[in-house]
Amino acid sequence: MAFQVRIYIQGVANFIPHSDGKSLLVLFPDQEEALRRGMKTPGDRELCRHYAVVQMDSRSFDPSLPRLWLTLDVEKNWVGFKSDSNVLMELSDDTPISGLLSLEEILEAVQLGAFSELDKRALPGPSLDSSLLKGGLFLDAGVLGAESKYQGAFAFRTVGGGSLGLSRNMSSVIRVELGDVTDLVLTLRPFAGGEPSSIPLRPIGDELDVWVRHFCDLREPDPEREVPKVGELDDDFVLNYALRQGLAELVTGDNGKLLPVPEVPASWIKGGPIGGDPHQCMPSGQAARSFDNPFET
Repeated sequence: MAFQVRIYIQGVANFIPHSDGKSLLVLFPDQEEALRRGMKTPGDRELCRHYAVVQMDSRSFDPSLPRLWLTLDVEKNWVGFKSDSNVLMELSDDTPISGLLSLEEILEAVQLGAFSELDKRALPGPSLDSSLLKGGLFLDAGVLGAESKYQGAFAFRTVGGGSLGLSRNMSSVIRVELGDVTDLVLTLRPFAGGEPSSIPLRPIGDELDVWVRHFCDLREPDPEREVPKVGELDDDFVLNYALRQGLAELVTGDNGKLLPVPEVPASWIKGGPIGGDPHQCMPSGQAARSFDNPFET
């Protein structure tokens, strides 16, 4: 019997379309490694601890269980999904993922475009440096878009306090719709290699929702909770820069003070045309490039 599958991706992450437009990598930077390499937040405020998890209603894992919010720790693993979805992924630089602002655009706005290139050691394959990543997700099916319940208007200011003429509607949650399927299997493969683990998932009725999160709050997602106020910064956004080539130079001295972070603008009005509230832990987009399927290397 067919059922609808939705995958939600929430938190600090680099979304990287493959250059052929048929697959996507979502990379979660390792917070501890980023701080060790000199990453700083506005005012040197402490970042909350980010977890790499897959979460769902426990009945999707085992129908005999009561309704619980189930959390699987996927730190230092590649996450993937196998299904019979016929919804092909179609991505390109010409059709960016809604709700994401590209790191290239952000860094160009402060004349730091030379640092926009992704560190090749963060990509799956023999040159992977697993210390750079908390986890990663690979997808090769589905239609992507911003989840409006978590989308809000943001302006940008620099870590050093300067304002930018840059503002966008952004979302902390990107939704992937696989359409009708008859089976869905969660696959996990450690960064260290070895055979993937397979976990069959089951729908509740005719729907199945799965959350993949690099986030601080492990409670069940709630769009009404912890909405930032006007003037608040998304400090966690600096982790999006952790996978840039030449990070040590990017985060030091005047360069580090120029790094942009999202701020809830005073002009934001609840109930406006964007249909949602601003939330923390925003992900970012990245230019398309070639990479290996982490479940085949």
